[in-house]
Amino acid sequence: MNNQSQALPQAYTSHNLQDRLRIKVPSRKGNAKYFNSVTEELQKNKTVIYVEANHLTGGVFIRHSGTPSEIYDYCRKNNLFDHTEGALVPVGKPVDQVASLMKSFSTKIKNATNGDIDMADLAFLSLFTTGIMQLAKGRFVLPPWYTAFWYAFGLFSKRPKS
Repeated sequence: MNNQSQALPQAYTSHNLQDRLRIKVPSRKGNAKYFNSVTEELQKNKTVIYVEANHLTGGVFIRHSGTPSEIYDYCRKNNLFDHTEGALVPVGKPVDQVASLMKSFSTKIKNATNGDIDMADLAFLSLFTTGIMQLAKGRFVLPPWYTAFWYAFGLFSKRPKS
C-alpha cells in the first residue's frame, strides 16, 4: 500500500446485495464537493450502472455489473477512498443515532424559527392541535390509562429540578 492510499478517507460497506452497494465515508459527511467528485469519477467506471452520493448522510449508492472488489479497487486507484474490510460500524447504538437525528432536526427547526420553536415545542403544538381538533369533532373519549400514565411520566421526568 502506498502513502497516497494512507491519506485517503476510510469507507465501509453498509449494504451489499448482488448488484448494489451502499458505501459510507463518515469523515467526509457534509462535504458536497467531495461527494460530487466521487459521483463524477464513479460514472466513468464501465461496471457502474448508476451512482448517487449524498453528502448529508456521507453515503454513496452504487448499482454495478462487476464485483464489490472491483469497485473498491477502482475507488482506491482513483483516490476516492480506501475501503475498510469488515464492518466498520458507526459509533453508538441505534437509539443514540435516532437521538442525534432528532437533535439535528430540532436545531434545524430552531434555526428556521429564529430560536422560537424547537422539536419539543413542535411536538407539543402538534399534540395540542390534534386534541383541539378531536374536541371540535365531538370526540370527548379520554385516553386509555396507560397513555395517561405515559404522558404523566413524560411531564414528570421533564419538570425543573428544585
